[in-house]
Amino acid sequence: INAASASTQIAGLPFSGPVGGVRVALIPTDENKAGQWVAFPTVEQLEGAVFDMVVAGRIVSGEGDSADVAIMMVEAEATDNVIELIEGGAQAPTEAIVAEGLEAAKPFIARLCEAQQKLAAEAAKPTGDFPLFPPYGDDVFAAVEAAGSAKLSEILTIAAKSERDDKTDELKSEILEQLAGQFEGREKEIGGAYRSLTKKLVRGRILTDHFRIDGRGVTDIRSLSAEVAIIPRA
Repeated sequence: INAASASTQIAGLPFSGPVGGVRVALIPTDENKAGQWVAFPTVEQLEGAVFDMVVAGRIVSGEGDSADVAIMMVEAEATDNVIELIEGGAQAPTEAIVAEGLEAAKPFIARLCEAQQKLAAEAAKPTGDFPLFPPYGDDVFAAVEAAGSAKLSEILTIAAKSERDDKTDELKSEILEQLAGQFEGREKEIGGAYRSLTKKLVRGRILTDHFRIDGRGVTDIRSLSAEVAIIPRA
């Protein structure tokens, strides 16, 4: 992560970076069963860890100790020995504990990003001009949003997936027909704008109304079940 970000940073490419990545592990000891989040753990340390994760992010404001870091990616896993360690008194990786790990990763991400910024200040090539090929124009998105936002918002409240998908496709066809004359030859842009509008409304429903597209709340888990049976022999 850090190498890819640093090389992109100095390559003269348009880049909203830098991005920093760090592995942190929750490592208990005999003296501290609750464990401590350790950055860049060694292989030996990971063998005694309860939980570890790779966290990536970037600085959105500030610098140094006051840098505000936005988390962009997390890859997490319990280790092979987690059950034995917890049975022996180690801290389980609860949501609150993992949240502490994310916070512990932020200062390291900030330092990594600042190091890349210093490298870029000394060695970066001038940022070149590259042609952009957006999937749709702003004028197309504005027209699609005006034509379909209200109705699409209602459709996205339908809990049944098959019915919701059918209604979504019907509305897309209506908007394509409605705007075809205004944007002749730009039908693909209309389709791309419609997909982006759908994503925008789904995100808004989750972040503002706190409901997912299937009607569940953001903390609700659908019922899960499993059955085990012996497969009959031929």
